[in-house]
Parts: sequence; structure tokens; C-alpha cells
Amino acid sequence: GIETPNYIRRKYAKRFSEYFGNTIRGIFTDEPTFTAEHIFPKNELYLPYYDGVERDIEIKTGKKLIDYIKEQYTNKKNHNTWTEYYKLISDRFCYAYFRQLRSWCDNHNLLLTGHLLLEHNCFYSNYVSGDALRMIRELSFTGIDEIYSSTEDMQNGTTDMCYEYLTYATIEYAAKRNNSGAIAELFSCGPCDMPVS
Repeated sequence: GIETPNYIRRKYAKRFSEYFGNTIRGIFTDEPTFTAEHIFPKNELYLPYYDGVERDIEIKTGKKLIDYIKEQYTNKKNHNTWTEYYKLISDRFCYAYFRQLRSWCDNHNLLLTGHLLLEHNCFYSNYVSGDALRMIRELSFTGIDEIYSSTEDMQNGTTDMCYEYLTYATIEYAAKRNNSGAIAELFSCGPCDMPVS
């Protein structure tokens, strides 16, 4: 339920508060997302949703949500159709998750660190986590996911892994903006003896 995160935080504080800020320096949030799964169905429209989003989109744009849905299927060249919708979703996710967790961490002498889901691709990151640059600004110590076990680019079959440069640039932006360093999740699922070549 809605009380679960607060319940867990209270338990952490009760059990480990003497270690906060010294032995336990921060909380790592791993791939927070407003989707249950990161599945991208073809020929189906997936919409992240919250109670009140239909009202909010109409107030912000003067258009009904159903109008956005119709445009998706009748005017596929209009890539700006969902800009305001995803801004609202990002606002809500930022407030409901990141700001509350960051506030709790700040109040308990902890850093909030971690990384987003699918951060290496702008479209998919926005689709599952909202505005990546906005979300990572809420972290006090930005993280990156670099646990690939494959040296092959999943997008086009090359071995240059060029798609990760976006992730590095995003994390560099946040580290500079927050005047902090960064942290990496390294090979948690991959073989440690994987050759570089």
C-alpha cells in the first residue's frame, strides 16, 4: 500500500540510524520507474496514468486526453503530441517518489543515489521514468548502470557500444550541476572475468 515506503524507512531509521552518515552513507535507488514492466507493445498505446491526469492535461492544454489518443493514431508525424502529457507524468513522479525520498535522506544525513531505468535511450527513458535530466537532479549523488555483460551493441549489432555515451553525458551533467561525484553499478550480473575484447 501507500504506507509501505514510509514503513520501510521508519524501520531503517529505527534499526540503523546510528550508522547513517558514517557507515551507511546513502540509499541507492535502482531503476525507479512508473511502469510495472518495461514492455513496449507494438500497435498498442501504453499510458502511464495517475488519478487526476485527465483533468490536469485539460487544464494545462485545453485538450482532453482522448484527443491526444486520437491524434496518436491519426497524426503519427506529430511527435509533440505527448510533450505536455509526459511533463505532467514527470512532475508527479518527481514529487511522489524522488522528492519524498530525497527529503527523507536529507533529514537522516544520507545521500540519495542511484540510477534510472533505460537511461541510455532518451525515448525509452522518458517512456518509463519521465524527464531523465529532471529526475537525476533530485539525486544528491548521481549513479549510472554499467553492468553489461555483452560487448555487442544491442541496437545495431556493432561492438562500439556508442549508445552509452548518452548515459555518461547525462551523469556528467548531474554531477556538475549538483557539485558532486557519481557512483556506478558495475557488473552486478556479469562475469568478472569477461574479456575486454
